[in-house]
Amino acid sequence: MIDPNDSEVGELIARYDKWRRIYGYAGKSSSAPDEPTLEDGRLHFRNGYPLPDWTGYIIEETSNSEFRVLRASTERRNEPVEAEQAVFSRLHDAGKFILYEIATSLRVESRLSSITQKWRAEGLDPRVSKNVISQGHAKYALRSDPSVYFIAYAGGIQPYNHILPLSYDELDDVLLEDFPAMVTTQLASER
Repeated sequence: MIDPNDSEVGELIARYDKWRRIYGYAGKSSSAPDEPTLEDGRLHFRNGYPLPDWTGYIIEETSNSEFRVLRASTERRNEPVEAEQAVFSRLHDAGKFILYEIATSLRVESRLSSITQKWRAEGLDPRVSKNVISQGHAKYALRSDPSVYFIAYAGGIQPYNHILPLSYDELDDVLLEDFPAMVTTQLASER
């Protein structure tokens, strides 16, 4: 169960809120994700809730003290369907995955170059190892600290393996590449 008083939860929410502001700076306020919520010990990051066809992500802590990221959607249904995206050893990395996803959506909407395509072309980050652990799943781990990992679908190389060695700030720098000065200047004025 995720503790709302945990400093890592506070950090993740602050980083998420920053990206919600970036949507506004980029002139895309109407498509900005909703405020995060904590329900039944799970963190919800929705877009369009409670309207029909809302989507989002959920982070929940597992019994193994890992952090499972689920994609939720009500598209063409009354009750949300949840699908596992990955399981992370640290909340920090699960949070970076959520930020990567919402920033990638904004980049697409803003017609910026694709970080996903760039990372897919680069393949596996040299600081990360990939080990197939079952027919459907692989474990991506930091070479310098194998206790830092995520488990995801084994097909191909998951481009978000590149988030594992990055800090929040380093990830933001990558995700902010190519944004116009009107966005980066407003962000700089927040400091």
